[in-house]
Amino acid sequence: MEVVRLSTNYYIFNRKKREEIQEFNRFWEEIFIPGIKQQIEDHCSKQNGAYVNTDFGNEIIGEKISGISGAPGKSESYETVIGVSHWNGKRNLFQWEGSYVEEHIIRDESSLVEFFNSKMNQQQYSIVDEFDKEYTLEAFLNAIKYGGDESVS
Repeated sequence: MEVVRLSTNYYIFNRKKREEIQEFNRFWEEIFIPGIKQQIEDHCSKQNGAYVNTDFGNEIIGEKISGISGAPGKSESYETVIGVSHWNGKRNLFQWEGSYVEEHIIRDESSLVEFFNSKMNQQQYSIVDEFDKEYTLEAFLNAIKYGGDESVS
């Protein structure tokens, strides 16, 4: 049975900014926070006093460190919603968001094409859907018009 998506969000993202923020998030979640937790555990188990001990360390980790363990780099800082495609049972209907990317507003097909006419924008930005599938400009326009999946990934 084929799964039919009722709607799909599409984004433009800055490739370099995304790469740097995702790398920072990996550092935060795989090295920085685990390192802090390990240092607290080591210190508290070494201290092993009446008050500062393993239980105290676990309490600090649970109450204080867990609150900051999620990486601070958010996707909103490198991606912008350009619209959402809705399937009405017969065809795709695309609703443009009217979003700014840099100082260019993308509110319809012609403004998107104009944005990607710049060689620099072609090199710096990509179009993706909410499932992280990347699209060429042509494939994206076909997808929102005809509902086809012509992603490059």
